[in-house]
Amino acid sequence: MSAIRHSPALKHGTLLPRFFSRAGGAPGACFAILLTLALLFASGCSSVRKNYPKIPSEALPPPEDASITQRINRHLARQPAGYSGFRLLALSSEALTARIALAGQAVRSLDVQYYMIHDDPTGRLVTRHILAAADRGVRVRILIDDIHVAGRDRNILALDAHPHIEVRIFNPFKIRQDFALTIGTQFLFDGRRLNRRMHNKSFIIDSQIAIIGGRNIGDEYFDARQDVNFRDLDVLTVGPIVGEISRSFDEFWNSHAAYPLEAFYHGASSTKDLDNLRVTLKENARPYPSTENVRVLFTPGFAIHDDPDEDLSTDGDPLSPTLSAPRFRWCWAPAQLIADDPDKVNPGDPKKGPHIGDELAKVITTANKEVLLISPYFVPGLHGVEMFSDLARRGVDVSILTNSLASTDVAIVHAGYARYRAPLLEAGVKLYELRAIPPAKKKRFFHGKRTGISLHAKAFVIDRRMTFIGSMNIDPRSELLNTEIGVLVESPELSRELALFFNEAVDPDSSYQVHLAPPDKHGNRKLYWTGEPDGEPVIFKTDPKASIWRRVKTTFLRLFPIEGLL
Repeated sequence: MSAIRHSPALKHGTLLPRFFSRAGGAPGACFAILLTLALLFASGCSSVRKNYPKIPSEALPPPEDASITQRINRHLARQPAGYSGFRLLALSSEALTARIALAGQAVRSLDVQYYMIHDDPTGRLVTRHILAAADRGVRVRILIDDIHVAGRDRNILALDAHPHIEVRIFNPFKIRQDFALTIGTQFLFDGRRLNRRMHNKSFIIDSQIAIIGGRNIGDEYFDARQDVNFRDLDVLTVGPIVGEISRSFDEFWNSHAAYPLEAFYHGASSTKDLDNLRVTLKENARPYPSTENVRVLFTPGFAIHDDPDEDLSTDGDPLSPTLSAPRFRWCWAPAQLIADDPDKVNPGDPKKGPHIGDELAKVITTANKEVLLISPYFVPGLHGVEMFSDLARRGVDVSILTNSLASTDVAIVHAGYARYRAPLLEAGVKLYELRAIPPAKKKRFFHGKRTGISLHAKAFVIDRRMTFIGSMNIDPRSELLNTEIGVLVESPELSRELALFFNEAVDPDSSYQVHLAPPDKHGNRKLYWTGEPDGEPVIFKTDPKASIWRRVKTTFLRLFPIEGLL
């Protein structure tokens, strides 16, 4: 969509400004800062227009005469009042198909909210289908966080030129330059605001079908990278919960932090720019089969089955499995949306309502038997250690899956996590760390290209009765700085499906289990890791398969008081 790229340091919002990674030596950096400051002051310190138009808008009602609306209403009528339908999207092929097929079925509106949309083959593919919806007359609203957009606005400006598309950027940089020193200087003077990002992810058509979860839009979220791909989770949903998701979108869309492009540019895009973008999208988008044969996937009553003989080969295109052979039934259950208020990104405003972390902590502490938790970036802090330890001490089986040092894409976050492993293990919490290499044997969720893998899903299961799937990591950044969103579903069926995902991930050939060794003669207890990466039991005395450089770097980073930014 836009020329959106990311660096590992900015993957989930750990904002180590681009300035610090490119500026070079200290004397040169100081001179460059002074020069940049002079340029900023000369330009009035802002490129934001004071009188830009910002017209509020709300979600449009579902098209009552559309066939998909009528099908959904028939299925909802068979359920208890207030129930919504949910379908887990654990496979990247199905998650991508869902977005493309839904964009193709939109009749009246398409609302898209993401932390990150890459200008890569997958991003162009999704953008092409969004543009096609607008060409049919569908009203499209795109809200995207600015951390990877600033200074790379060309494509979103072209999209915004379409009469049925409006793009807004959230919590923007005021100087629209993709220049490390400009970005770094803005962080120096406005860091309290710029360090807070919109991490929400939602994809809503006609105010009646939505996808919500952990995936951004880009190659690595849909098994198209050649080096590392993420294992992630979304949930497709229909019913009353979609109205709550739409209302959350509207709150962000109309908030003070959401800026129309007219705030920065006036008459900067044209039909010619849009035509050029169409050519780029056509020539450089990811190839994808027709979605005509998968419309049945989105009929809520369709019985979704498991085929034990299905070929789950890891070779070739991950989209090659038959798209019309989905895997799970729709789960019908009561649910609630748990979401941050957009004012969370304004450090000058009082806290408005409870943060999502407060709400989820209350839910987790209701567990009586079991907690299964998935968080790729896991920095629990002292309060989190106390919460999980209390659960374990009162007999709750607490199991946590996160990335290993070898599989994480943000080593600095692993540095924050590492210090909490020993106290959690001492309390009886089970810790699992995902391997960076896919398992050799066929698996339902963790198969794919024979490339590296990294965990990106954010979810938990309580007592096999309640499930949360969303955008929130268990770390200080998600709790205190970024805005987050997710759905809490009271469904044993959905809980069982997510437990299948968890159990496959923590299998000894997929992950390492972390243990505490018995005390040595000095009373110290060291960590060790067990697994069966090649079908044979192995034991590691240091972080498995991590390079020496990664271990040294992570150890060094642990010396700095940066946990609040992780």
